[in-house]
Formats: sequence, structure tokens, C-alpha cells
Amino acid sequence: MRQRLSILLAVMALGMASALGGQMETMRLYECTMTAQPPKIDGRLDDPCWQRAEETSGFVRTLTTEAGPPSVQTHFRILYDDRHLYIAVRCDEPHPENIKASVTDADNPSVCGDDCIEIFCHPNPELRDYFQFAVNARGTRYDGRAFDSSWNGQWQAATSVGKDGWFLECAIALNSFSDCRGIWRFNMNREYRSTGKVEYHCWSNTFGAFHTPERFGYLVFAGPFGNLRRGYLIQAAGYARSTLEKQQTLQNQKREIQQMRVAVPPKVVAPFEKLLTELERDEQALTQRYSQMKEPSLQDWEALDRGLDALIARNGRAYWNLKFHVLLND
Repeated sequence: MRQRLSILLAVMALGMASALGGQMETMRLYECTMTAQPPKIDGRLDDPCWQRAEETSGFVRTLTTEAGPPSVQTHFRILYDDRHLYIAVRCDEPHPENIKASVTDADNPSVCGDDCIEIFCHPNPELRDYFQFAVNARGTRYDGRAFDSSWNGQWQAATSVGKDGWFLECAIALNSFSDCRGIWRFNMNREYRSTGKVEYHCWSNTFGAFHTPERFGYLVFAGPFGNLRRGYLIQAAGYARSTLEKQQTLQNQKREIQQMRVAVPPKVVAPFEKLLTELERDEQALTQRYSQMKEPSLQDWEALDRGLDALIARNGRAYWNLKFHVLLND
């Protein structure tokens, strides 16, 4: 049974990763669609086309030792046509009167010291260059290629402030980039300063500095073939890869436990036999549940990933408890 699960995971992980051009991690993903009518870049977000774009949110805090979610949330939608990438951002803000937006001179990196949004685009993940577009709540812009502030793209941005938030709308010309692929690495970040205490928020968690392209999420251009569910395939490939790695970790743990079992007298291991039997039973149950699934959903993959996490944690505790007991009886 376990062998069938290993084969299932290996085939799906390698097949998906190969089809999508390489290994992809389980990170945030947004699938943007084409629009026949571009939005007016005025910062109001009231164009009909935005209602047809999926909204994403779920920003997390970074560069902090404090636990918990951000004090406010950020939401965005993305569209594109043959000339531009269009981005609409809604920044929740219960105290708009306290928004910090003091920088007014264009292309000044100090924009990033205001209440601002920073957009990171990596149009060809095989190349080193990624691009940054930052806009404060006043609409002052800054752009750069990685840390090179001399680079300038072709783009527009406009903002507006409402009673419960501020809004950003921008259009980035695709010809600003020399090489664009159908799947970009992408991230959006926010600096929240209106309370006087700075918070740094990420759409795809960078676990530190914003300029971490290997931790950007994915931006997928659906084109006329949006029904192919590229977004699903990429996320499923990430889960498949993750579960393969975790299953290998689990097998390594079991091998180490078994080596201890045969190296010491049975009476030393006896107090742990019930626990080890329960772990084996639970692994078999998990294997049986998923080994027969021909087309697991993202929820199935996520549940399997969590199940393996739980087994790894329990096996780890069993290993160290057994090792400690063996040492005491040595």
C-alpha cells in the first residue's frame, strides 16, 4: 500500500513539475485573465472590468518577532491585455487621516518610507533581474531593477483615499521588460505606518526582506486557455513535491527507530511497542485514504500534507523518547 502511494506521488510530482518547466514551491499564486476593455487609471477601481477579476488577499506580516496577523488587510486584482499589466489594490485603513505620504518627488526610493505598496515583478524567472514598482498613498512613484534605482519602466499609477482605506490603480507596460514568460514570479508588499508603529506586510511571505525573489509568489497569465487551470496544476505540483519530501523524512525516521529496536533487548523497547504500533496503523490509514485517488483536489493534497506533518511530529517524539529510554537502560 505504501509503495502505491509513493508511486502515485512521484508520478504526479514529476509529471506536473516537468510540464510546468521545473520545480515549483508551494507559494501564493494568482491567475490573471485578459481584458478587452482596459481600466481608466484614476485610483477609483470602479471600472466594470475589475468586477470580472478575482480578488486575492491574505497578506501576512514579515520583519517582525511579533506573532499574529497584520493590523489591517490588503486586497488586489490583476488583469492584462497585449500591452499592459493592470493592478488594482485596496488597502484597508481605519484611520485614513493618519496616513503617512510625505514624499512628492518622483523616482525617490524614500517613497518606501511612507504608507505605500511595493510591487515586485520577475517576468522571466530564469533570469536574475526582477523589477520593483512602489507607490505611496499620495500617488508618488518609484521604480527600479532589483536595487538599481536608475532603471525606469513605462507605467502609470493613481491613488485615492476613502473613509475606510486607500486605493491604488496602475498600468505597467509589458514592453518595459525584455523577456516576459507565461508564468512570472510576483509579489506585493505593503508598508503600514498610519499608527506610528511600522508593519511590513507580504502577499507571498518572504520571511524577511522584501527583495527575496526566490520567495515571490506566482503570477500566471491565463490567456484564452484559462480553463486549463494552470493555477491548480502549479499548486498541486507544489503539494506533490512537498509530500514526496515529507514521506521520505517519515521513512528515514522509521528506519532509525527500527535500527534501535533490533539493537537493544526486547524488554527495553516493550514500553513503546503500543505507540509504535499505533503510528504504523495511522500511517497505513493515511496511505489507504489517498493511494486510490486518481485526481486529488487541492484540499486533498493539503490534507495529505498536514497528515504527513502530524505523523512526522509523532514519529520524531517517539524516536527521542525511545532513544532516551535506551540510554537510561544502557
